[in-house]
Amino acid sequence: MKQLAIFDMDGLLINSEPLWERAEMSVFKEQGITITLEMCEKVKGFRVQETVAFYRKLFPEISEPTEFYVNKIVERLKILIANEGKMLPGVLHALSLCRNQNMKLAVASSSSMELIQFNLKKIGILNDFDLLVSGENETYGKPHPSIFLTVAQQMKMLPDNCIVFEDSLNGVIAGKAAKMKVIAVPEPKNTNNPKFVISDCLLHSLEELKMSDLC
Repeated sequence: MKQLAIFDMDGLLINSEPLWERAEMSVFKEQGITITLEMCEKVKGFRVQETVAFYRKLFPEISEPTEFYVNKIVERLKILIANEGKMLPGVLHALSLCRNQNMKLAVASSSSMELIQFNLKKIGILNDFDLLVSGENETYGKPHPSIFLTVAQQMKMLPDNCIVFEDSLNGVIAGKAAKMKVIAVPEPKNTNNPKFVISDCLLHSLEELKMSDLC
């Protein structure tokens, strides 16, 4: 049995991925720039600063400083989360199953610590985790494995004793690069994406998680 379960947040614990998309698209639309859902898919798992940098490469007309867009996107997102944020199916089941196996629980998210706490408080599980780690403090974001290695180091665990739960391909790549077991729970539209075959276990929902998956 593994000893540490590391959960991504956006799109895995809370329904925030489509809210991120709406926030990004609306902020850039106000600047006369059209961001598509396909573009949003490519930055899933990125830190918001990296997301803005990605769009800047596509649209040279993006002229405001990065923090201008970051602040607007985060402000817009928090409003959406406050009004529409919901826990995703199977979250309580997964947390309970891990706890029953005496596993430690951590969150490793590309979001800021402010957003991590805001989102987890919104869905009522802020106090369920032993550790929260934000990608804002990492030199590299996902798909680099550094955030998962940071969690393992802080929890004094070897990577081989850790399981990563991720919904994004960038997160799955990061978890595998950290040499951890990876359970992928992609959005329904991505379930048939053949690239998720690199995960160790593919679920349609955390509701499907079994005790044998934690080994």
